[in-house]
Amino acid sequence: MKNLSRYQHVMLDMETLSVADNPVVLSISAIAFDIAKINNLDDFKRPANGQIRDDISFHCALEMDDQIKRGLDYNNSTLLWHLNHNEKFFRECLGQKGSTIPILVPVAALEGYNEYIRALTAKDKHYRQPLVWACGAINDHRWLDSLYSAYQIKNVTDFRSKVCYRTIRDAFPGFGRDRVNNHDSFSDCVNQLITLQEIYNANVS
Repeated sequence: MKNLSRYQHVMLDMETLSVADNPVVLSISAIAFDIAKINNLDDFKRPANGQIRDDISFHCALEMDDQIKRGLDYNNSTLLWHLNHNEKFFRECLGQKGSTIPILVPVAALEGYNEYIRALTAKDKHYRQPLVWACGAINDHRWLDSLYSAYQIKNVTDFRSKVCYRTIRDAFPGFGRDRVNNHDSFSDCVNQLITLQEIYNANVS
């Protein structure tokens, strides 16, 4: 576990309109972080001025109509869940007046995410990809791969670089209890990466 500090790390989180293997994707967020540090909740900011990425963060909503036309899955129960538990962020992703989250066609979002990963890879002195953590090996990683497949674009993140945050969190259940995900994908990334930092530092130091 100590060797993890040799790598760059990214926390990935998505909101979707289904929990099937091929859901319509509402939002994609990712944040690069140093696993050997312990950050505060307010250390990470969404990309400014309507941008989808900066040196640290990636954040955007996706247009949904074409995803539905391509056969990606959505269901009423998940839509209702978002309205009951996640209404503010859900409406922002739909383009509600005053929303600051960029809404992209899926192709632009996917290509933008690939560029984000490439830029981080280029920063590594050995040109290694960052380890990309997500809350469930069968959830966010699979959902993102499904979206790439639907648009016939290659996900540049190698399978060796996809790691499961949930596995680590469940192995150390005493951490992160004071942080509850609100299903805003960017905020959830922050919660999850800080919990991972706490687990790492408590068990390596």
